[in-house]
Amino acid sequence: MDRKIKKLCQAYTNLTKEDIEILENLNTFLPLLSETHGGDVFIDCKTWDSNAAIVVAEALKPGTSYKETVVGKLAYRENEPAALRTLSTGVRTLRLSGVSQENNPILQTTTAIKNQDKVIGVLIIENDVSEEFIEKNKLMENQMYENPKTSSFIPIVSDYVVDSLLIFNKEGVLQYANNSAKTFYRFLGYKEDLEGMHFTNLALENTSFERILQEKYLETKELYIGENCYNIKYSLFQGDERLIMIIRDQTQLMRQKKALITKSVAIQEIHHRVKNNLQTIASLLRMQSRRSKNPQLTIAFQESINRILSIATTHEILAKDLDGHILIIELIKKVLSNTIYTGQDEGRVKEVQVEGDPTYIDANKGTTLALVINELISNAYEHAFKPGDQGTIRVQVKRDIFKNHIIVEDNGCGFDPEEENGNSFGLNIVRGLVQEALQGDVHFTSSEKGTKIKLSFINRA
Repeated sequence: MDRKIKKLCQAYTNLTKEDIEILENLNTFLPLLSETHGGDVFIDCKTWDSNAAIVVAEALKPGTSYKETVVGKLAYRENEPAALRTLSTGVRTLRLSGVSQENNPILQTTTAIKNQDKVIGVLIIENDVSEEFIEKNKLMENQMYENPKTSSFIPIVSDYVVDSLLIFNKEGVLQYANNSAKTFYRFLGYKEDLEGMHFTNLALENTSFERILQEKYLETKELYIGENCYNIKYSLFQGDERLIMIIRDQTQLMRQKKALITKSVAIQEIHHRVKNNLQTIASLLRMQSRRSKNPQLTIAFQESINRILSIATTHEILAKDLDGHILIIELIKKVLSNTIYTGQDEGRVKEVQVEGDPTYIDANKGTTLALVINELISNAYEHAFKPGDQGTIRVQVKRDIFKNHIIVEDNGCGFDPEEENGNSFGLNIVRGLVQEALQGDVHFTSSEKGTKIKLSFINRA
């Protein structure tokens, strides 16, 4: 077991014990790889910094240009784009130029080291850059590369596009990159000109050039490179085999989405805590009411408890729903299930029916509506029916183009609205809340056949 690899991985990475064992086993083959390929071989791993990797193992060739070991040193994206590209994307790189830790020009061929689908490191085969190689490479590029200055198919306007635009010929050689693309690859650490490079060294995901030619159009999901997020589209020019690659930076959009989700979750948690606190207050009042021997005081306690639980109902619904809108029918049913009304245990009411249109109310008005519904149902339970009755309460929700309408009616004994107007605390609460908070109005009709109360308020949800 190579203790140095284990120590470095534990200090600089978040690799598991199994990941480290894979790297340790691969380390035994590095001298053979160095001898076979005639280059220096390294294993680099991700660090907490997305733009830096840590060298955890090496096998230096005889006559290497390195004057000392680089194990334990950092490799930065700006100097070794091939290594960081493969660590970020899992895509191999072929002989891409870079700069070593000792500031020497190098060419790197990189392959991802994986534990199943997880990239745990990068295997780097590194060669020195000789003058002979540079001249030979330039000659090959000139033979393969069509000069973009004479290519009429490239729109000049592309240099003013925010997205990175790259155009490859049918051999997969880059013919054109707009200014955004050049800036983007410089950010990735690429030193040399992009034009003339093959698709293999510029792809940011494990997609072959041949597959794209066959598919004619491909689009990636979110691709993360360090802390940045990108979307990549591939498309063929109609009439020829030139390939367009478009890279769009989605980082700001993704950050905004995450911030919105974080904010929504925080609001959701607040609603949950408010609901719990209100239920605690209701429980304390309930305990206190049990100690009272005055029936009227017990009723007053229960009415207060119901009002508190009505408010808690709104927060309970909002704690489960992030969009801040409440289905009115669901709100009404929750109010009914969470509260106990005077006379409920006497069986005065046979059933409470809730039906109507699927319409919504915003969170700010939801609490008000919950209180209003509670008061109306409470009044119906307490006053509409006599002991021994088997009455029915019906709640309907209707919606038109401009307004929501909620109708609460019963088949009880009725009352005189004019007589009750100044004496009923509950009805005064209803009228005040609907007019002030909901900017609506309330209509009462009552007879010996029952009572009907209609609430109407502007629909803005």
